[in-house]
Amino acid sequence: MERKINLYESLAGFKFQFSHLDGRRVIVSTPPEKIIGNGEIMTVEELGMPFFGRSYKYGNLFIEFTVEFPKSLTKNQLKAVREALHTKESDQRSDPSVKEVHVPKMYEGTEKELLAKLKKRSRDPDDDEDEESGQRAQRVECNSQ
Repeated sequence: MERKINLYESLAGFKFQFSHLDGRRVIVSTPPEKIIGNGEIMTVEELGMPFFGRSYKYGNLFIEFTVEFPKSLTKNQLKAVREALHTKESDQRSDPSVKEVHVPKMYEGTEKELLAKLKKRSRDPDDDEDEESGQRAQRVECNSQ
Protein backbone atom coordinates (compact mmCIF):
# COMPACT_ATOMS: atom_id res chain seq x y z
CA MET A 1 0.00 0.00 0.00
CA GLU A 2 1.23 3.50 -0.74
CA ARG A 3 0.30 6.46 1.43
CA LYS A 4 1.02 10.17 0.98
CA ILE A 5 1.53 12.19 4.14
CA ASN A 6 2.40 15.84 4.60
CA LEU A 7 5.52 17.14 6.33
CA TYR A 8 3.68 17.78 9.60
CA GLU A 9 2.39 14.19 9.68
CA SER A 10 5.90 12.96 8.89
CA LEU A 11 7.35 14.82 11.88
CA ALA A 12 4.50 14.79 14.41
CA GLY A 13 2.69 11.52 13.73
CA PHE A 14 -0.57 10.67 12.01
CA LYS A 15 -3.63 8.47 12.07
CA PHE A 16 -5.58 7.18 9.06
CA GLN A 17 -8.05 4.41 8.39
CA PHE A 18 -8.78 2.12 5.47
CA SER A 19 -11.02 -0.82 4.61
CA HIS A 20 -9.30 -4.19 4.90
CA LEU A 21 -9.85 -6.92 2.30
CA ASP A 22 -12.22 -8.69 4.68
CA GLY A 23 -14.35 -5.52 5.04
CA ARG A 24 -13.33 -4.38 8.51
CA ARG A 25 -12.11 -0.84 9.13
CA VAL A 26 -8.49 -0.58 10.24
CA ILE A 27 -6.80 2.43 11.85
CA VAL A 28 -3.05 2.88 11.38
CA SER A 29 -1.24 5.44 13.51
CA THR A 30 2.23 6.39 14.65
CA PRO A 31 3.31 7.71 18.02
CA PRO A 32 4.09 11.46 18.00
CA GLU A 33 7.81 10.86 18.62
CA LYS A 34 8.21 8.59 15.56
CA ILE A 35 9.40 10.43 12.42
CA ILE A 36 8.48 8.87 9.07
CA GLY A 37 10.97 9.58 6.29
CA ASN A 38 10.20 9.88 2.59
CA GLY A 39 10.17 6.40 1.05
CA GLU A 40 10.09 4.68 4.44
CA ILE A 41 8.18 1.41 4.66
CA MET A 42 6.10 0.40 7.68
CA THR A 43 5.15 -3.23 8.28
CA VAL A 44 1.79 -4.04 9.87
CA GLU A 45 1.66 -7.67 10.91
CA GLU A 46 -1.21 -9.88 9.75
CA LEU A 47 -3.04 -7.20 7.75
CA GLY A 48 -1.75 -8.14 4.29
CA MET A 49 -3.05 -10.58 1.69
CA PRO A 50 -4.60 -13.87 2.86
CA PHE A 51 -2.48 -17.00 2.52
CA PHE A 52 -3.41 -19.32 -0.33
CA GLY A 53 -5.74 -22.04 0.93
CA ARG A 54 -6.01 -20.44 4.40
CA SER A 55 -8.27 -17.41 4.02
CA TYR A 56 -8.36 -16.97 7.81
CA LYS A 57 -4.58 -16.27 7.99
CA TYR A 58 -3.05 -13.07 6.61
CA GLY A 59 0.48 -12.02 5.69
CA ASN A 60 1.98 -8.66 6.54
CA LEU A 61 0.88 -5.34 5.07
CA PHE A 62 3.65 -3.05 3.85
CA ILE A 63 2.91 0.68 3.68
CA GLU A 64 5.32 2.86 1.71
CA PHE A 65 5.17 6.55 2.61
CA THR A 66 5.68 9.53 0.35
CA VAL A 67 6.20 12.76 2.25
CA GLU A 68 4.75 15.77 0.45
CA PHE A 69 6.85 18.83 1.17
CA PRO A 70 5.50 22.38 0.94
CA LYS A 71 6.49 24.27 -2.22
CA SER A 72 7.47 27.37 -0.23
CA LEU A 73 7.40 28.94 3.24
CA THR A 74 6.59 32.46 4.34
CA LYS A 75 9.14 34.34 6.44
CA ASN A 76 7.06 33.70 9.58
CA GLN A 77 6.79 29.97 8.81
CA LEU A 78 10.54 29.76 8.17
CA LYS A 79 11.21 31.52 11.48
CA ALA A 80 8.85 29.13 13.30
CA VAL A 81 10.53 26.09 11.73
CA ARG A 82 13.96 27.42 12.66
CA GLU A 83 12.86 28.01 16.26
CA ALA A 84 11.08 24.65 16.52
CA LEU A 85 14.11 22.76 15.23
CA HIS A 86 16.58 24.92 17.20
CA THR A 87 18.66 25.78 14.16
CA LYS A 88 20.49 28.97 13.30
CA GLU A 89 20.99 30.61 9.95
CA SER A 90 24.28 29.70 8.36
CA ASP A 91 26.85 32.42 8.96
CA GLN A 92 29.21 31.46 6.13
CA ARG A 93 28.45 34.70 4.26
CA SER A 94 30.68 36.65 6.65
CA ASP A 95 33.69 34.59 5.51
CA PRO A 96 35.17 36.34 2.42
CA SER A 97 36.72 33.06 1.20
CA VAL A 98 33.26 31.50 0.79
CA LYS A 99 31.60 32.18 -2.56
CA GLU A 100 27.82 32.33 -2.38
CA VAL A 101 26.00 30.89 -5.38
CA HIS A 102 22.25 31.01 -5.78
CA VAL A 103 20.46 28.29 -7.71
CA PRO A 104 19.13 30.12 -10.78
CA LYS A 105 16.44 27.64 -11.75
CA MET A 106 14.71 24.80 -9.96
CA TYR A 107 13.23 21.89 -11.86
CA GLU A 108 10.22 20.09 -10.50
CA GLY A 109 8.96 16.64 -11.39
CA THR A 110 9.72 13.00 -10.88
CA GLU A 111 13.26 11.67 -11.10
CA LYS A 112 12.46 10.14 -14.50
CA GLU A 113 11.10 13.46 -15.84
CA LEU A 114 14.11 15.39 -14.56
CA LEU A 115 16.58 12.95 -16.09
CA ALA A 116 14.77 13.21 -19.44
CA LYS A 117 14.96 17.03 -19.29
CA LEU A 118 18.66 16.98 -18.43
CA LYS A 119 19.40 14.49 -21.18
CA LYS A 120 17.54 16.62 -23.71
CA ARG A 121 19.30 19.81 -22.53
CA SER A 122 22.75 18.25 -22.68
CA ARG A 123 22.43 17.15 -26.29
CA ASP A 124 24.36 19.24 -28.76
CA PRO A 125 23.22 19.10 -32.43
CA ASP A 126 26.87 18.64 -33.51
CA ASP A 127 27.13 15.50 -31.34
CA ASP A 128 24.30 13.81 -33.26
CA GLU A 129 26.24 14.19 -36.52
CA ASP A 130 29.36 12.65 -34.95
CA GLU A 131 27.36 9.67 -33.67
CA GLU A 132 25.87 9.05 -37.08
CA SER A 133 29.30 9.03 -38.72
CA GLY A 134 30.63 6.62 -36.09
CA GLN A 135 32.92 9.15 -34.40
CA ARG A 136 32.92 9.48 -30.64
CA ALA A 137 33.95 12.44 -28.54
CA GLN A 138 37.04 12.01 -26.39
CA ARG A 139 36.37 11.83 -22.65
CA VAL A 140 38.43 13.97 -20.33
CA GLU A 141 38.90 13.00 -16.70
CA CYS A 142 40.23 15.12 -13.88
CA ASN A 143 42.19 13.34 -11.18
CA SER A 144 42.77 15.16 -7.92
CA GLN A 145 45.54 13.88 -5.71
